[in-house]
Amino acid sequence: MIYSIGRGMKRIDVPMNHAKNQLPIGTVCKMNGYGNPDSVIVANHGVNEQFADYGARYTLVNRDNYSSKISDAVSMYHISSKTSSSGIRQYYTDEVLDADTVLDLIEKARHAEAFTKASKSEKAEHKAVIIAELPAKYPHLKSMDDKKSSHALGAANIKIELKKAFPEVKFSVSSSSYSGGCSIDVRWVDGVTTESVNAVINKYKKGNFDSMTDCYDYNSDNFWPEVFGGALHVFASGKCTK
Repeated sequence: MIYSIGRGMKRIDVPMNHAKNQLPIGTVCKMNGYGNPDSVIVANHGVNEQFADYGARYTLVNRDNYSSKISDAVSMYHISSKTSSSGIRQYYTDEVLDADTVLDLIEKARHAEAFTKASKSEKAEHKAVIIAELPAKYPHLKSMDDKKSSHALGAANIKIELKKAFPEVKFSVSSSSYSGGCSIDVRWVDGVTTESVNAVINKYKKGNFDSMTDCYDYNSDNFWPEVFGGALHVFASGKCTK
């Protein structure tokens, strides 16, 4: 055995995670967080010699939806170390499934991957058709080009739409970009309700901010901003003086 004493006694002839590098195929793992899914090790890809301290890499298959992912030994901990205050972590257990069950999981993971790829391809084709048709359906709007940013184009098209929908109302539409995002602001005084304006401009919003997860969720079903521009945030602020 070879040890380094530069920063305390540390064995250097084997990787730091040597004890976790030889987990048997079929080992059941439990995630703490993200819905606490169970998964199973179905492959050990060995230790990357360039980064030996990081240990082995495993393929894990989710037992609920049969999705697969790669997990590094360095980020895995034995279930006995889990406490009520543990954060998001992948734990491995002492439970090991038999070979037939593992082979069944691998086959189901292959089918799940093929289904996912087919679904993505079908959705991409559907998206391409809709995007190709939109400019012809709305010839009065400007389409994306290299001359305008998405939020600036979105603001320009919102002006066009609002003028057409509410010709008697004077709107102020501005766009701005900043660190981490962009927005479009629509303001007016009297003449129309906020709900009516939102019905026109909400399609220019690329998604919504989720305060529960502190993340911005893009709306993958809204193709409008990709053609006519848009922003992360679109605000409508009307003022009634009557």
